[in-house]
Amino acid sequence: MTPGQPSTTSIEPRPDGNDVDTTYLEDAIVALASIMTASEAASRSDRRDVRAVAATALSVQTAQLAAISAVLLDRGRPLAQASRTTLGPPRA
Repeated sequence: MTPGQPSTTSIEPRPDGNDVDTTYLEDAIVALASIMTASEAASRSDRRDVRAVAATALSVQTAQLAAISAVLLDRGRPLAQASRTTLGPPRA
C-alpha cells in the first residue's frame, strides 16, 4: 500500500466483524481440520483412556466447527461449505 491509498482490508470494529475477523475464522477452519484428523486417529487407539479423550475432543471440535461455519455462512463465505468436504463425511 502506498501513502494516501486506502487499505483494501477492513480492520475497523463493526458489529458484524471485519475482514481480519473473517480471515481468522477461515484460518481456524483449516487448522481445525488437521486437529480433528489427529483426534479421529487417536479415537482408534488401543488405549481406552486415549479413545475417551479423543471422543471428548472431537465433540468440542465439532461444536467449534459448526459455530465457525455458521458465522462464515452468515457472512456469505464459501469456505464454510467447503470445510465439510475437507473434513469428510459426518461420522455416524
